[in-house]
Parts: sequence; structure tokens; C-alpha cells
Amino acid sequence: MLQALGITDEPVKWIGTPDAALFSTIALVLWRFAGFNMLILLTGLQAIPVSVYEAARVDGASRWQTFSRITLPLLRPPSR
Repeated sequence: MLQALGITDEPVKWIGTPDAALFSTIALVLWRFAGFNMLILLTGLQAIPVSVYEAARVDGASRWQTFSRITLPLLRPPSR
């Protein structure tokens, strides 16, 4: 397919060497699960109340403080 598009001159050996096989397998696994993980992350971000961010803004928190002290702790699952 890459040859038909004119991107490469010869076939790419996706699994021709152990290093290439490992890299291509890692890339495919990341591609497969990226959408699901992004969906879970987006759902978690939408569950954080806006009022918490407004309170932090009123108190003068920077973006980094808001992220590290509000967003990350509220994204973590509750401890048992």
C-alpha cells in the first residue's frame, strides 16, 4: 500500500527483524487501546465539578496548582 502511494520504494519489513516486530507490535497495541483510554479519561474529567475549579481560581491557584492539586487527585480512583 505504501508503494502504491509512492511513499516507499520497497516493501517495509514490519516483522522482518526482532526489533521491528517488537516496535510494530507495541505501536499496534497502543493504537488499539488509545481510544478506550481517552474515553475513560474524558469521562473522568467531565465528572469533576466546575465549582471546584472556580474556587481554586478565586483563591489564586495557578494552572499547575489546579492540575496537580485538583485534577489529578480527583481523577484517581477512591481508596478503599
